[in-house]
Amino acid sequence: GDFAVMIAALVKLAVASQTCVHPPCDVLRDPNLVPQHPLGEKTDVWALAMCPYTGGLGNIMGAMEVIMQQAVDEIEANNTLLPGHRLKLQVAPDSKCATTASISATIKGLQSGPTKFAMIGDCCSGACMGNRDVGQVYNVPSFSPFCTSPVLSSASAYPNLLRFSPTLDGNNAVIFDVMRNLLQYRRIAMVIQDASLAVSVGDGFASLLEHDHEAGWQVLTSLKQFDDTHLPPAQQSPGVVAQALKDSSARVVWTCLYEDQAVRLWCAMRQLGDFWKNVTMVSSCMWWSQKWLDVGKAGVDCSEEEVMEVAEGAAGIDRSHFVNADVVHGLSGRRVQEVKAEYQAACAGNGGLCHESGAAYAYDAVWSTAMTLRLWLDAGHTVGDIDYGNAEMGTSLFELSKTLKFQGLSGFIEHDDVGDRFGSFELRQIQPGSPRIQVVAEFSKSQGFTWIDAFRWRNGLVYDASRPVSSEELGTVRPTDQLDACPAGSVMRTQDGTCERCNPGSREVGGFCVLCEPGTAQSQPGSTECTVCAPGSVAEERGEPSCRLCAPGTNQSEPGQRECWRCAVGHFAPNPGSALCVGCLPDRITLFQGGTGAVDCVCAAGYYTTAFNPDVPGQASHSCEPCPAGAVCNRADRYVPGQAAGTYITNRSGVWETFTCTSAVACVESEDAVVRCGANRDDSVTACARCLDGFYQRQAHCVACPASVSGLPAALAVIGWLILMVATYYICNDPVSRIATAYLSTSVSFGLLLTAVQGLSVLAQLSIRWSSPWSDIMQVLTLFAFDIELLEVECVINASPIRRYLMRILVPAVTVVVFVVLFFASKFVCPLINRAIWEWPKTVNSMGQVWQALYITLALIALLPFQCYDHPNGQSSLTKFPDILCGSPQHEGLLVGGVAATLVYGVGFFAACLIANIVAPAWSLSMPHFTQYWRFLVYRFRVNRWYWGSVLMVRAFMIALVPIVHPSDSNAQVVMLLVVLTVFLTLQCLVRPWKTILLNVSDTAIMFMLLVIVGAASVFSEQLEGAAGDSYTTFIIVTLATCFGVVLGILGVGAFGAAKVALGYAEAANSDSVQTKLAKVPPVVRALSVLTLDDICKVYEELGDYDQGLLRNFVDMIAHELHILPSGSDKLARSLTGSRRLTVAKGDAVHAIRRKVSISASGVSDDPHRAMSPDLEPWSGSGADGIEAGASREPASSGGPQGEAGQGSRDHLLLSVEAEE
Repeated sequence: GDFAVMIAALVKLAVASQTCVHPPCDVLRDPNLVPQHPLGEKTDVWALAMCPYTGGLGNIMGAMEVIMQQAVDEIEANNTLLPGHRLKLQVAPDSKCATTASISATIKGLQSGPTKFAMIGDCCSGACMGNRDVGQVYNVPSFSPFCTSPVLSSASAYPNLLRFSPTLDGNNAVIFDVMRNLLQYRRIAMVIQDASLAVSVGDGFASLLEHDHEAGWQVLTSLKQFDDTHLPPAQQSPGVVAQALKDSSARVVWTCLYEDQAVRLWCAMRQLGDFWKNVTMVSSCMWWSQKWLDVGKAGVDCSEEEVMEVAEGAAGIDRSHFVNADVVHGLSGRRVQEVKAEYQAACAGNGGLCHESGAAYAYDAVWSTAMTLRLWLDAGHTVGDIDYGNAEMGTSLFELSKTLKFQGLSGFIEHDDVGDRFGSFELRQIQPGSPRIQVVAEFSKSQGFTWIDAFRWRNGLVYDASRPVSSEELGTVRPTDQLDACPAGSVMRTQDGTCERCNPGSREVGGFCVLCEPGTAQSQPGSTECTVCAPGSVAEERGEPSCRLCAPGTNQSEPGQRECWRCAVGHFAPNPGSALCVGCLPDRITLFQGGTGAVDCVCAAGYYTTAFNPDVPGQASHSCEPCPAGAVCNRADRYVPGQAAGTYITNRSGVWETFTCTSAVACVESEDAVVRCGANRDDSVTACARCLDGFYQRQAHCVACPASVSGLPAALAVIGWLILMVATYYICNDPVSRIATAYLSTSVSFGLLLTAVQGLSVLAQLSIRWSSPWSDIMQVLTLFAFDIELLEVECVINASPIRRYLMRILVPAVTVVVFVVLFFASKFVCPLINRAIWEWPKTVNSMGQVWQALYITLALIALLPFQCYDHPNGQSSLTKFPDILCGSPQHEGLLVGGVAATLVYGVGFFAACLIANIVAPAWSLSMPHFTQYWRFLVYRFRVNRWYWGSVLMVRAFMIALVPIVHPSDSNAQVVMLLVVLTVFLTLQCLVRPWKTILLNVSDTAIMFMLLVIVGAASVFSEQLEGAAGDSYTTFIIVTLATCFGVVLGILGVGAFGAAKVALGYAEAANSDSVQTKLAKVPPVVRALSVLTLDDICKVYEELGDYDQGLLRNFVDMIAHELHILPSGSDKLARSLTGSRRLTVAKGDAVHAIRRKVSISASGVSDDPHRAMSPDLEPWSGSGADGIEAGASREPASSGGPQGEAGQGSRDHLLLSVEAEE
């Protein structure tokens, strides 16, 4: 670092002292390397080209000018590479392959002529160091064709240097691989030239040897050769080195010498006798030219033939020159061999001045410089940014240049982060018979070795490395690195030439004692082989004299291994030297690796220990049993099964059984099944179904009873129920009307709300584990199923499940009894408060009203004993009372009550209602009070839909059946409930039975919202938690609130209408409304009166199915309202009207409307009293406009002239309506 700072300071001084003024400073050659072209519209962009003309590498620049000019001409001809710009090169002065000269040459080159954006150079490592010292100051990057020193890899000392020749570290790595693995040399000598570059390479190679501990390298001697030609021949360094090599008995010599020093050494060896015949040279620095012999033979006392005799077989590594494959250059687009041929032809015209080893790199460097300039301009820079004061210029160009990857003349071009190239190399050899250096193989990072020729040495040795050979065969195809052989197992001492046996733990290989590899051992001295450790034994380190047996708990199944492995979990090894571990029984496992005996095997996960069994030979003294179904045994070595949350596990007669609890709160997770129930629950009761004394159940929790138990909640519930029954009598017994009064709308809306709440209470009966706050809502809804848990009854009386069920099924029956008591009590109480005494028909209607309104609840109560859900142990329990097992005596007692309740509430009450609906049209004529008794069944619906009450009861019963369908499968229950609601929602939309549009819409909306809530409730069957569960809970609550809001809105509208009626404001408005709605009726009637029957039939037939249905509904309604039935002979009339009729009993109304209808075939009858068609029969029924019609009207006579006329041709149809008070 201090040296770099010093150089930078010297550069600045040199810049200050060598500043010159244009015209350009005096340089050795014309700064314009390429011929001048007309400028046109192109802008010249300049780079500095520099390589030495003199120095240790000779006239490299003279040899490079040809290839550089060739590349510049190609770039100039490429109109798309640098549009609007022209790359021009200025040649720098001679850098002389030296740091100081390079600094001076670089400064002169950069200051003379135009400003340069880059430098292509230098071409030797010393010059590159000076070049980069100046380049840092001028902010100009360097594209070096072949500076190879590893020192230049320091990005901090030499930044922005992109090298196209691989570093000499790469040379070392490749030749080291060849010597170690391919030629298998281990015994070598080293000779290094006393030059900075060679010393750096030698240090790198010595480091590789030092860190390769396993190979057993032996460096016999390490010598340095000096350039000391000024000394007498006897004192010169090559002679000294040659004598040292002879004394070391080395057969393989690694060198890093320039060609002149190599020739001097070979000559000196030749002069010392014949020892050179057994010596082979291998070099990391064979960057020599093909004229190496001419370069080195000057000044030596040996002929070319004598030097060649010693040099034969010398091999080495150098960077690749032109690649041998005929590939296409990635930037120029030209074929490599074509460019090479042109260069060789140009060299011949240049006086034979060529440098093929560097030409390819110079060509690639020029093209890469041009492409980098293109990327730099594309990034938004301009020629105006080329400025030595632009600190960002050099770095940005350098970073862009590293991104280039392309096929070059010298191989594939790719750089690392510091700008060093992943290069290609040539494995070269001076083969016998010719001084020409042959390329034996090419090597690259991506392709490895590509073999071109075989190795050839003196004495006819040939080694084709493209095919594998054995170690024995290798000794016959390449020179050996050993002296004459000692006896097998012995090696020669270099000190005195005697043989000595290899020590225990080693073996003799090729004259060397090599330590036994891990996994092998040798206990005897003088051995040629190491013994492979048998299975069950290992040798951990190199040089082990014996194999060690694996300890108990460990094993080794393979031979020749260096370490024993601990037995895996579930296995053990009881004895030393085990090749295999013994597996535990299938139901057992060890808790750790390295088990030493069967005693370490314990019951595996999924099993538990039941009893000790010491009689099982070779195994642990215990027995393992599978985990009971539903229990948790996810931990090994347990003596009792674990209990998962929501399950209850107990030991009955030595057998563990698992029961499913109704909630995860009731039964908690337990590892040892000691604490099984949640807080304040009785552990002794199956499924933790009961609370401890002093606690009562609220939702899934057991809550402490109040300090003073008063029974107030139960009393308030009873009082509220009594008030509700009295209110039912007075609200639900107003006069029957064909129109929807405010009172009727209000009461029906309340009934819809009650039905919706009961439907929701069914959800509380499903096997779904609700999360809070939805679980709180479900708990409240259980009140509508007469569930008394919220009333804290358990705090007052300790009721058993059977008693609690009996209390629930008796509530409806008690309601009937209370109504009877109230009926008789009214005879005494009502006169005292000036109220009418209760009427028995109205009392019966009130009973039916309550039972029908709560029909879902009645069915739910009756069916409770049939709701059995499954346990993992194969048994089942009642959903409501999990401690009662289905099929047990307690359950049989509940079944008796359930069957009786089902027959009375579910089947009996429905059958009575169904029969009443069937006979209603006929009995309403003959029984004056029939409609009052069954008012709750028919009064809410349109006249022609009087039967809908029975349909609603079918819907209610099917909803109540849902909880007993697959009680253990909440998904199946939800699907059935969805099907039931969907079917009856469809029927509701088709029939529209309610008396007002608002009530029909309300019922439809409520059922739709129930569908949505049930669908959303299915999510809870998957037990969603976290944000997802909260989102669904919020969605259900919002939907539920909307549902209740709709019904409460209808209740509000009805209450408001009732108030208006009570105050007398509604009568006039209603009258005006009716007159407005019927304003178009008389004209339509008059138009119909002139149509023939055929015309009407034709119009009817041309209508669509939907419109025909509307017309039939209208005529059917009119027929019921006017008590008209068609005769069998009138086909059209019968198709337009129904054949059923319902008559409502006459009440105490003061007003009545008498309607007269006449239908004549020949015209309008003069006598309205005789205008009734003989084919239409009048019948008594309810009046219009909310006033009861007379029930005593007699059927009109079918005889008389009009009757006879009616049987003739029907040319006209006249419908006239008169109303009089």
